[in-house]
Amino acid sequence: MKVLLAIATAGLLLFGVARWSDGPLGIVAGGPLTSGPLLASEGVDFSFAADLDTIEFQLIEPPRSRKTWVILHDGSLFVPAGFMNLPIWKKWPHEASKDGRAIVRIEGIRYPIQLKRVEDRKTWQRVGLLAAHKYNLEAADFGADPSAEDWDRFWVFKLSPRPMD
Repeated sequence: MKVLLAIATAGLLLFGVARWSDGPLGIVAGGPLTSGPLLASEGVDFSFAADLDTIEFQLIEPPRSRKTWVILHDGSLFVPAGFMNLPIWKKWPHEASKDGRAIVRIEGIRYPIQLKRVEDRKTWQRVGLLAAHKYNLEAADFGADPSAEDWDRFWVFKLSPRPMD
């Protein structure tokens, strides 16, 4: 019983600390991204991020940050959102669909961006296959089959420049 209480307390402490931190703590969502210069995203060539495994991003509302995979396709950055069939686990994609205003932090620099869910199945499928290749995953799990089931289970967001507030 004491072990379970200690584990529960440690978990609550981790999540509490993460909410007040500058960025995510591993896979735990963190607080707003506050450190690093904030630069305009218009005209930035983000191809330098092609080889990065992850980037950090924060929705403006609610202001929580997380780490995510990043894919470069046709000169634009995309972030995948898998496991959409677990709504308790994945809230940010639904929040981003409502209000995609966000900030990304890439190599210590913050940029205002707009997240927009990819509705084009060809782009969705291509980004999914690129993600599968980049992260050594089964292509079938990331958009290889543009069936309705995959479409609902695996989302893709395009990151577009957004004016500085």
